[in-house]
This record gives sequence, structure tokens and C-alpha cells, in this order.
Amino acid sequence: MVVSASIIPVACALASELHAPQTEAEKKVAEILKLDNSITNPFSLFYFLTAYESSPRDKYYTTLFTPSFLAFVRNENQKELNVNCDGKYIEGDECGLEIEPVICSNDISDFYLYHTYRQTENEAIISAFWPNANITEPNSTYRLLKVHGHWMLDATFCSDSGKFNWDNDKSHN
Repeated sequence: MVVSASIIPVACALASELHAPQTEAEKKVAEILKLDNSITNPFSLFYFLTAYESSPRDKYYTTLFTPSFLAFVRNENQKELNVNCDGKYIEGDECGLEIEPVICSNDISDFYLYHTYRQTENEAIISAFWPNANITEPNSTYRLLKVHGHWMLDATFCSDSGKFNWDNDKSHN
């Protein structure tokens, strides 16, 4: 199944449809969004996603994301490195991705509200909203796939800053 851009919510019909995480898939998104996404902490999720430095947390992080998502993010980061810094990190320069590919922002909210647009046995499309912002539009939308009985983040659609792995075909569900 290819998830087309038409599934991407432009606006949520009613703020009353938003809630704290309830389903297992929503709880997985909430778990991921609570991780340290700092671009300055070498043990953070951002460093893992961009393959900048490895850390002891990497084993846990690999259980949260599909290999397809990780490969896509790392490829996009490498493209930015090639364009901005001749293919390698330069201390003090912004060389790779300029936006965190999971939270879709350089800012972090203390908590999010959720809305599941569609969920099947093996796929879920969930948006996260900043409750203190314009809650008629999601900050980000996620595609999760159930792999070996566990939900894994497979794609992110950032409302203001692009998409990561969103166009890849997931017909193996």
C-alpha cells in the first residue's frame, strides 16, 4: 500500500478529537517524542538518527525505527553534509540536517496531543499536536508499522519542513 499525500491531514476537524496517547501505536509515538532530541548531546536520538556518533543507547533506538526510516534519514543527512561541508562534519558548522526528523522542529514540547487518522493491524497513521500552538494543524504525522509484533516508526511528515521516508511503498504489510 502506498500512503499518498491525500492522507496527510491539513486540519483536524475538532480539537475535541485530540487526546493523550491511548492506543499502543500512539503510546509508541509518545515514547519516541519523549527521548532526548538534543542536537548538542552525543547520546541523543538526533545523533543516532544522523549516525554522527554511536552510543550505548543505539541498541534500544534500533527497536524504535524501521531500517527503511533509518536509511532514509541517514541518506538525507549525508546529502546535506555533501552540499554544506564536503561530506563530513566540521566542528561548529551546521553541516547535516537542519531539522530533527522525528519531532520536526528544533524546539521540543513538554507534551503532545494525538489523533489517529487510520489504523490497521500492521499500520497506523498518527498526528502529534502541540497543545499550546495552533491545534488545528499537526506539528507532525507519523506512519508506524507493526514489525514482529512491535510498533516501529517508519515515516514522518513534518507539517512545515518536509517528509522523511513518507513516499516509500509499504505494501509488505
